[in-house]
Amino acid sequence: MYNGIGLTTPRGSGTNGHVQRNWAFVRPGKKDKDYRAEDDTKKLDAQLNRPPNKEILDHDRKRKIEVKCIEFEEILEKQGRTPEEIKSQVDSYRQKLMGQGKTDIAKDEFGRVAHGQATLLLLLLVATSSSNPQELNSYQVAVAVVVVVFILVVAVVVWSIELSHHTKL
Repeated sequence: MYNGIGLTTPRGSGTNGHVQRNWAFVRPGKKDKDYRAEDDTKKLDAQLNRPPNKEILDHDRKRKIEVKCIEFEEILEKQGRTPEEIKSQVDSYRQKLMGQGKTDIAKDEFGRVAHGQATLLLLLLVATSSSNPQELNSYQVAVAVVVVVFILVVAVVVWSIELSHHTKL
């Protein structure tokens, strides 16, 4: 018997127990595809574009700090420092590293640095004439970036022309 198909034993059956495929069996055809509703696709998109877990990011940061502290401790041990001296220096190093991550830099909802995003977002919204930045697709963003680059090139050309007129005077 193979995968539950066939005789458990060929004894007494008058056959050798060889199992063949049933060529007369007609398999049912594939059913019509059940396409997902728009609500389901929005739900799946929301799951794909979720923000990173802050606890996991914080744990990774602390783990990296501890690895650096252990490396620093090994260096101090190789230098022959006393255990009390090593402990105090490693603790101060750990406090210094913990304080580095705590800055007051503006961040967006995904934890990315929001440096200069207001200007870029304004230009994107003007170029695409959309009221909601989350409704922008990749083509609209690409067109907006091309428009922004064109505006910057025109500004540089105008600036260079004005500079050349000032140097002639």
